[in-house]
Amino acid sequence: METPPFYAPTEEDYNTAIEYEDGLLYSSDGKMLLHATNPEVTEYHIKQGTEIICDGAFYFLRQQRKYHFN
Repeated sequence: METPPFYAPTEEDYNTAIEYEDGLLYSSDGKMLLHATNPEVTEYHIKQGTEIICDGAFYFLRQQRKYHFN
């Protein structure tokens, strides 16, 4: 399956989402990073197994951040 260049999370994605460390919100299967929820965090660690970072996941974060893929 080819991944679309941009993926906008659905309401169902949010309704079944799970929170990971640092306020990162993931889909229930852990494969999609939906949203970063904590503006105080300056460095994010994207968990292993993440396949998609949804369009706008870090939109509200105005300051530059560091992102690490585990």
